[in-house]
Order: sequence, then C-alpha cells, then structure tokens
Amino acid sequence: MTEKKPFIINGRHVLAGFVVFFGIIIGVNIVFITMANKSFPGETVDDPYEKGIHFNETLGERAVAAELGWKITYSLASAEDGSNQFVVKVVDAGGPVDGLDIDLAIMWTTARQADTQLRLIPAGDGVYRGLLEANGLPNATMSFTGLVVRSSDDAKMTFAGRL
Repeated sequence: MTEKKPFIINGRHVLAGFVVFFGIIIGVNIVFITMANKSFPGETVDDPYEKGIHFNETLGERAVAAELGWKITYSLASAEDGSNQFVVKVVDAGGPVDGLDIDLAIMWTTARQADTQLRLIPAGDGVYRGLLEANGLPNATMSFTGLVVRSSDDAKMTFAGRL
C-alpha cells in the first residue's frame, strides 16, 4: 500500500491564494464604485467649470445684496388644501421688499429625479410663494435650496442653504 504524501504549500498555492484574495477585493470595490456612481455621480451643476470661472460675479452680487440689507427667510409650509408651499419672506431695513422676481431650485441628494425649479409668486408684504406638487416630493430630506432674487433695478442676490 502506498503512503499518502503530506500536503505541502508551494509557490503555486501561494500565487493562487494571492490572486483569489485580491480578485475578491477588486470585485467588491468595482461593485461599490458602480453602485455609488449610479446613485449620485457627484456633480450638482451641469457646467461646474463655467460656474467656477464666474464665481467672482457671484461674490459681487452678494456684496450688492449686503449693501441693500436684504434678509431672506424661507420655509416649507402646508396649505389648507394639503399642498406644499415654499414660502420666502424678504425684508430690508425699511420693511418688506415687494416687486422682486424669485427663482427657486430645490435639490435632493438621494433623489435627483425629484429636483424642482419654479418661480415664486408675490403674495404681498415681502412674501413670495411657490406651489410644490405633493406627489413630486420624495420621502427624503431636502439637502439644498438655491434662491435667485432679482429686483427691478437689476440687483441680484443668490442664496443657498438647507431646509
């Protein structure tokens, strides 16, 4: 009867172990990277390079708005009919500011398909309202809100924040 040889780890076994180990690591990394890119590609604007070039203009607009003394507050409120309204109030040292054009952009980090843009309608006393469709709101927290406020004399203020 022949005796069995004891198992000895040689170079081929070590090589196979390394290939399998790193193959699993690389495979898992590829899956995670693919899932991350599909859920959020990382860009929040379409032309980040162009926006970056014009950032000094944005800083100038903010300086003009600071000179005007505009204070902006905003909230998401429910109306009597159950609809969601985005409410913005603009005041300065002299009181409520009327006669503005306000554009609104609401973005969700986890639900990019639900991003919303709308123009707010003046309601008097510096209050501006915009109706948000109830079925268009995801069950996620709003991550970013952007406002562009323009006055009749071309003063412009951009505002970004969280709700």
